[in-house]
Amino acid sequence: MNATAYGVVDNLLTMVDTYGFVLYGNRDYYLNRSEPPFLSDMVVDLYNFNSSSVSVKTLATLAEEYRFWMSKRYDATSKLNFYSAATVLPRPEAYREDEKTAYAASQPIAQGGKGRTNSTVYTAITAGTETGWEFSSRWFTDGLNMTTINTPGVTPVCLNSVMLRFELNMKYLYTQFNMTQEAHNFGTYATSRYATMNEKMFNSAAMRWVDFFPTSTSANFTTAVGV
Repeated sequence: MNATAYGVVDNLLTMVDTYGFVLYGNRDYYLNRSEPPFLSDMVVDLYNFNSSSVSVKTLATLAEEYRFWMSKRYDATSKLNFYSAATVLPRPEAYREDEKTAYAASQPIAQGGKGRTNSTVYTAITAGTETGWEFSSRWFTDGLNMTTINTPGVTPVCLNSVMLRFELNMKYLYTQFNMTQEAHNFGTYATSRYATMNEKMFNSAAMRWVDFFPTSTSANFTTAVGV
């Protein structure tokens, strides 16, 4: 089982070395979306079990994945991460279903539609698969209908909690390799994110951290993932 765990992590690290992130799956048409960023957790587990299984090169690969999330899935205004997808087309694995959803969403509001562009809907649908939640009402603007899906418009508390742990994991690993400047940098990133999450995601009425909506004045919407 230990060999299997190492093999899985090695495969994911190779993906990052090749493509810059962990693909949603080992298929060409998944090049437009990632898995949630749990790889650093796996590497920490490996290191704690057998430190010789992790090298400086491993840390460089994790840093590459971090750069992906901070360049392709990062909002510089809120200073938080979100899910998205590099596509404006239907998913190859669900082409007919996505076309049907986009068609319904693109109809005029007067005719019961949402007046949306197909490309926006396709991006939002594909981004929904990147979350791991798939098509939860969490991503629906009206909380009810798939035609209102707007995954990139939601800043998830769970994703940013994982990103915070990513930063702390990097600080820990760099510390083990006596790379003090890198460890300091990631410690700073983690401190900054923690402060931002407290500012933008903490709902004092619910006494927990919740999703942030950039177009809203506050984080007033609670979901099952509030922490």
